Amino acid sequence: MAARFVKHKGVSVLFLDFARITDPPVLLPEIAEARKFVAEQPRRKEILTLVDLEGMNFNEEVLKAFRDLNVHDEPYEKAIAVTGFSALGKITFRANQMPKDSPSKRLVPFDSKEDALEWLVKQAASPAPA
Repeated sequence: MAARFVKHKGVSVLFLDFARITDPPVLLPEIAEARKFVAEQPRRKEILTLVDLEGMNFNEEVLKAFRDLNVHDEPYEKAIAVTGFSALGKITFRANQMPKDSPSKRLVPFDSKEDALEWLVKQAASPAPA
C-alpha cells in the first residue's frame, strides 16, 4: 500500500509513496487506495503529507487521478510536500497549479525528502490555513 504514517522529529506525517511506479494501470489503484486511506482519517485539516513521485510515469489519466486526490484530501490535509519531480515534472506540476484561481499554498514541491520533511515539521507548528 502506498499510504502510511511515519514519524519525523516526533511529528506524524502521512507518506504517500508512489516512487518508481511506471505503469499507470498499477498506479491508479494505488492512488485510489491512498484516497480511501485518507477518507478514514478525521476531517480536521491537520494531516501533513509527503508524496514521493520519484521515477514515476505520468499520463493524462494519472494527472487527473492526482488532481482528484488533491481535491478529495483538501478537508483533511494541512500541508503537502511533493518530492521526486524530474525537471519536466516540475514544469508540469506548476502548469497544473496555474489554472486555479489561486495556487495551492498547501502543496509545495521539494528537491529532497529531507527538505520536504523539515518543511512539514515547521508546518505542524503553524496555524491551519483557512
